Amino acid sequence: MSLTLLRQVRLAAAMACWAATLVATPALAQSAPAYTISGSSFYAGDSPVSVGFIFTATQDVALTALGYHDHQQNGLANPHDIGLFSTSGTLLASATIAAGTGAPLIGEYRYVNLGSAFMLQSGTQYVLAAHTDGVDGYRYGGALTVSLDPRLTAPASPGRYLYGPNLAYPALSFFDFYATPNMLLAVPEPGAWAMMVVGLAVVGGMARRRRG
Repeated sequence: MSLTLLRQVRLAAAMACWAATLVATPALAQSAPAYTISGSSFYAGDSPVSVGFIFTATQDVALTALGYHDHQQNGLANPHDIGLFSTSGTLLASATIAAGTGAPLIGEYRYVNLGSAFMLQSGTQYVLAAHTDGVDGYRYGGALTVSLDPRLTAPASPGRYLYGPNLAYPALSFFDFYATPNMLLAVPEPGAWAMMVVGLAVVGGMARRRRG
């Protein structure tokens, strides 16, 4: 590899890292729910259980907060643990939603920020799960319509569950979507996108001049 080409590669790599940092920095981002829901659904409150769903990230995106469904939007009866797992069962990120109305309500979900953003990797599958003790219950099925963020996809049978006293990797499959856990995904501000476009354009212009 020539010295000029090596410099171009290094510069392009540096720009890519810088762009990724902008996306992953909560201070430069607004947040959007991983999905929104509408329509009627079943609402169950049985034995303590971890419920959630499997999904795939279609691009790199920063996960900034985890959330739990507040059925009546009037506060949670008990605290609930929420976790993001790898498909091998490793806990990657977690948070606890406190009882009451202290956690911010966005739509029908209450959220708590992560200590630091977790980067979802493009093309990678994850499982998001929340633990319920049966008092606050969980939502699924019926005429429920789930609208996923375009940066995520889910299979035809996304539901995952596992009964137990604490949050655990929900290894059992279910044909429907458990709309109990949610998460917020970072969206770069317009100024950050503009800076990335300008930076990448500079890299392209330098490469064209050197070829000329």
